Amino acid sequence: MATIAPARRTSGNVIQYVRTTSALHRMDAMSKLIAAFGVSLLVVLINGNVELLALFLVVSLGALVLGNVPPLQFLRGARVFMIFGSGLLIFQLLFNHSGQPVGQLGPLGIYSGGLEFGIKKMLSIWVVALSSFTFIWTTNPRSLIVGLVRFGIPYRFAWALFLVMRFGPVFEDELRIIKDAQRVRGFKRRGGVSGKIEQYKRYTIPMLVSMVRKATNIAVAMDGRAFGAYPDRSFVDEFHWSRSGLVLLGLLLVAILVAAVFGSPFVPKQGEFRF
Repeated sequence: MATIAPARRTSGNVIQYVRTTSALHRMDAMSKLIAAFGVSLLVVLINGNVELLALFLVVSLGALVLGNVPPLQFLRGARVFMIFGSGLLIFQLLFNHSGQPVGQLGPLGIYSGGLEFGIKKMLSIWVVALSSFTFIWTTNPRSLIVGLVRFGIPYRFAWALFLVMRFGPVFEDELRIIKDAQRVRGFKRRGGVSGKIEQYKRYTIPMLVSMVRKATNIAVAMDGRAFGAYPDRSFVDEFHWSRSGLVLLGLLLVAILVAAVFGSPFVPKQGEFRF
């Protein structure tokens, strides 16, 4: 009898587990968590921008192809860290005047040191952030908790992480509801920095009230179920290493060793600028 794959869950939330089937979804949670930290270590070891760009493309393809992440959700998440990384690049272009002049940005000169270092920091943020988002998109929070407890993490701390991953999308929905409610009541959004500040001030108090109310309800519910009364806790699911997860960790270990021993072949020489 043919099985029907679960429908892909799409929403406007950026930080949310995507309920679908893919190679990354079938991989165990701990392999993906270790891989996310391994990617961060690989970013530290890599010195060339070409390698960082290649790593970013690999992680992007992994999220879209192996993780089956909806393109719209991928773009929403990418927009967040791409804006932040691009801001660091602009900051370096404006204030880092090391190296040789390579261009002009209006009245300001662009130097090779600022351009190269800015691109490196921008790509580093993109890779680390995208690997973290991919982990969240493709990892069921319950599977992560089971894996953490299996590795000796106290279940109280593991459950705190579960609540963060579980209620992140809830607070995103809450913020969207507050925006719609204020728009219905006739609050118009003004442009400019002052308009943004006023807008965030209108959102702060309702969000804080909602967060306090939900946190209080969660605390009462957990106390009512005697959460934390015993040193150990049983789970319905059990943790098992997946073959694909071990393969991913093996490939990542090889990449880290190669980067640590041989370095980056595309690092420019002294006084030379190269992307």
